[in-house]
Amino acid sequence: MKKIKLKDYKGDFVCVVDQFDDHKYLNVDEIEEIKEYSQDGFIIYGTEIEKVFDEYFIRNYLKNTFESYADDNGYEDMNDCMNYDGEDWKKVEQAVREYFDSLGGANEIYCCNKNIIIEVE
Repeated sequence: MKKIKLKDYKGDFVCVVDQFDDHKYLNVDEIEEIKEYSQDGFIIYGTEIEKVFDEYFIRNYLKNTFESYADDNGYEDMNDCMNYDGEDWKKVEQAVREYFDSLGGANEIYCCNKNIIIEVE
């Protein structure tokens, strides 16, 4: 676990966590509000940027979406025809990757990083 003083923190947002593990994200410029939370006993953590749609989504949900759609609409036999290991499926995955990349910052989200504790003075 790493401790960083608020004035030295290079991130854009901090994560305020209460005793119920509820999260609130504050811009680092909101120094007075961050200080108030710290004085009230809240833990202040750093943040990291993650992708909303990432490789995990492609690997675990994309295929399931196709399979579920076929099943839910009465096309169970369709799944027997789909080759999820073939070159055509890899093209679908690549097209989805490129689409997610085209989203730029809209595909990013700030997440609490509990490995970085922000010290407030």
